[in-house]
Amino acid sequence: MKTRMNPDQSSSTRRGLIRKMLRDAASTTGKVVKVVGPPGLSTLFGPSETQATQDSLPSARRPTGCASVEELVLLAHEEGLSSREEALRALATRSWRITPTTRNLAHAWAWTDEEPGLDSEHDWLAVQIHLKRTGHISPKVPDVGWLALFVDRSVALDHNGAGRGRAVLQDEPVPIPSDMRPMALNPELVLPRVWHAAVQDLELSEAESEAYVRLRSRVQDVQGVEHDDEGGKTVPYHRILGYPNETVGVMPSQCVALHHGEGSAEPETAWRLLAQVSVGASRRRYFWILEKDLEAGRLADLVTFMR
Repeated sequence: MKTRMNPDQSSSTRRGLIRKMLRDAASTTGKVVKVVGPPGLSTLFGPSETQATQDSLPSARRPTGCASVEELVLLAHEEGLSSREEALRALATRSWRITPTTRNLAHAWAWTDEEPGLDSEHDWLAVQIHLKRTGHISPKVPDVGWLALFVDRSVALDHNGAGRGRAVLQDEPVPIPSDMRPMALNPELVLPRVWHAAVQDLELSEAESEAYVRLRSRVQDVQGVEHDDEGGKTVPYHRILGYPNETVGVMPSQCVALHHGEGSAEPETAWRLLAQVSVGASRRRYFWILEKDLEAGRLADLVTFMR
């Protein structure tokens, strides 16, 4: 005796079979594309292993708004730091936090893979930023076009790379490699961590240091971002300008040594972070620039680190 399948069951079975066939086809096509397909096509069939690793990490929060310096000053008064108002105004700076988004909404592209795929003729493109989104990052840098940051190939392949980088201003973005990730840009008012040389120069009392740490956390709360007192080692932070998400604080002194040699009289505070990109699961690429070069729009001479 034959068992008849009702129309709903038959339809459901057919849909299930079609879905399985489509999944199998996509999987097979994705494998073939990695071997013989044109660059960029593989991204249509799912994230790379490195992207999957980063996607499994806690994501850095996208700011819900950017605090003003005046809001910072009001909070500082509440924390008993009224006498430090002028110094706090000088320390506060705007950064653009870079967080993953979809391609159609991207204002930046960043390479987050641990191992860049490089040929022998080209430097590594680490990140590029749409300047229309950031506005003027300095008086001499335009608010149109794109800012692309490159690392010398020999430095990029060195897991402890420290050396020279360069930035290029251009009207159109560099052709985007398939492994670069689309990113959104959102402004954030930031203060350096208490270990930063500029904060240490203030010679805060113990009570003032504790108040400063609280103030920094309150400013982060106002903007809807997480606290990063421990440097955020497990969070893939990407940003342009601002202060680095790390806990050691030796990169400015290393910039001085690399740029001018040991024993240079140039102060550490002459250097500022231009950008950072988290790479792989637990490493970051940092770009530093002399303050006077940024203000003058001279971007060709950067110092870069992988940490």
